[in-house]
Amino acid sequence: MKKDLLIIDTRLLAYETYHKHLPFISFVEFISSYVSNYVLPNRIVWAYDSREGSKRRKELYPEYKAHRKELIKTEAEKNRLQKFNDDYNKVESILQYLGNVIHLPGYEADDIANILTDKLKDKYNIWLLSSDKDWLVNLKADNIKQLHLKRGLITSDNVFEEFGVLPENIIKVQALAGVAKENIKGVYRLGEKRVYKMLNEGLTINEIIDIIQEWVGIGKFGMKLPDGFSSVREMYEFNYEVLRPLVFNDLEKDEQTELLKQINYRKQGNVEQLEQEIIEKFRQPILFSEQMKKFYHIKE
Repeated sequence: MKKDLLIIDTRLLAYETYHKHLPFISFVEFISSYVSNYVLPNRIVWAYDSREGSKRRKELYPEYKAHRKELIKTEAEKNRLQKFNDDYNKVESILQYLGNVIHLPGYEADDIANILTDKLKDKYNIWLLSSDKDWLVNLKADNIKQLHLKRGLITSDNVFEEFGVLPENIIKVQALAGVAKENIKGVYRLGEKRVYKMLNEGLTINEIIDIIQEWVGIGKFGMKLPDGFSSVREMYEFNYEVLRPLVFNDLEKDEQTELLKQINYRKQGNVEQLEQEIIEKFRQPILFSEQMKKFYHIKE
């Protein structure tokens, strides 16, 4: 029987405390409480965004996520975000007590989730803890599930009901319609729902591209291409390459070695050592209930 592996979108989950103005380290308690409703995993991976962002995507598209700094406007917002980032950088050593911290320079948490799912899907039942829709691309088999904070358990059986799109079509839709949060430009005034509808009508992606090209040509609904592209197909192929999920073989040999090293590493410690480290870094105690000790496999 396969064991259960939980892969956590670490920064997104940590943001739960930021938005709710809770003590930072309480996101660990929240994860234990939420996930234990579904599974007590044998292994936990904390997927970390690289501090420099996605090397590959920025090489392909230098404007990738370039607009995000503009979203923080007031001085108070800047100071609170800086405090969050300071705390986030402190927590990595603590999380090593609770699983494997995976941090690869030049790769984002969703890349790590894609790569690990590709590499380990035959060995583990994989549970993905994230509300990021991009993580749905991994739901390609019955033993891969996503725990979504707002929608609960998402599987290959109910993903279409919940989101109106199949996992294999998510990147195709985004490559045509764009992704605002990533600063990926799609066809202006196209929209994801229009592409979903065409896919659900049984049209192939090539047929959809041809139809949208006709619409752009006559300016239907005010549609037009983003600057720098001469055709819908050119834009689609470029965006798809930027957005596509990575697999283990996309890594360089030294990156594969480093990833495997981090997967195999486990910090040895007990409850008292962990609580002391939390107190030293955050000046706040954290009490591990019996359920949390079991969930994180922490020694007495």
